[in-house]
Amino acid sequence: MLPCIRYQLLPESEEKLRQVENWEDIDSTKDPLLLLKAIKATHLSTDTVFNQKDRQKAREYYNLLQQSESESLLNFKEKFNNAIESM
Repeated sequence: MLPCIRYQLLPESEEKLRQVENWEDIDSTKDPLLLLKAIKATHLSTDTVFNQKDRQKAREYYNLLQQSESESLLNFKEKFNNAIESM
C-alpha cells in the first residue's frame, strides 16, 4: 500500500513530507498510516495554492450540480452531500 501512495505524490509533496519531524520513522517503518497522517498534516492544514484550487473546483462543481431526469433523489442527495463536504 505504501508504494501506491508514494507513487502518487508529486516531488514537491515528497519534499514537504521530508520536513516532518518524524519522517525518519515513517520512512524506516514503511507504515502507511503514519504516511497518511503526515500527508494530512502537511497538505490539509495549511492554505496552499493546491487547496485554493481544490476549493474553487469544489465550488464550481457545487454551482453546476443538477439532478438529471433519470437520477433518483437518493443519488442526487449523495452527490449534493459530497459536494458540500468537499468545500
